[in-house]
Amino acid sequence: GMLTFEVTRENIVEVMQYLRDDEQLAFTFLTDVCGVHYPDNDIERQFATVYHMHNWVANVRIRFRAFLNGENPEVDSVTSLFN
Repeated sequence: GMLTFEVTRENIVEVMQYLRDDEQLAFTFLTDVCGVHYPDNDIERQFATVYHMHNWVANVRIRFRAFLNGENPEVDSVTSLFN
């Protein structure tokens, strides 16, 4: 029942900042970050970084992920958004 969507690895920081800063969305808490390995997927989608965010006021959670290339599974850090 949790809203789940996909973003590109290039847009992850921008998307997360928007979800955090928008007054109506207000997903101000990053609950979880995890990695997933999909060994049977194409090389372009062999790994994913999965994020869970929480809007405390409305008690709403969302999940989104960015797929990563199996030969170069890198994504920008979002830690600067939550210092």
